[in-house]
Amino acid sequence: MPCADVAGSFTASRRFAAAASEAATPWKRFEHEHPDSSWQMDFKGHFALERGRCHPLTVIDDHSRDNVALVACENERRETAQPVLERVFAQYGLLRRLPC
Repeated sequence: MPCADVAGSFTASRRFAAAASEAATPWKRFEHEHPDSSWQMDFKGHFALERGRCHPLTVIDDHSRDNVALVACENERRETAQPVLERVFAQYGLLRRLPC
């Protein structure tokens, strides 16, 4: 049987967690009305390869959630990402909005 301090702190933390959950805003999916109106791009971390590291760059459409681009990059620098984005824009066109 745990001592009173442990049992009391456990009960208090459960009450706090329940109150925080009730006060939280319900989850809502982030989605734009039309395809290609907004994309998100992000480097998804990095992992080791035999020769260096791989930094996956993704570009995702905010309406369809389609993966517009997935490119293995050597680093996360602008000089690396810019030609990738130029190829994507040449293929799909420019957007109304690209969040930064």
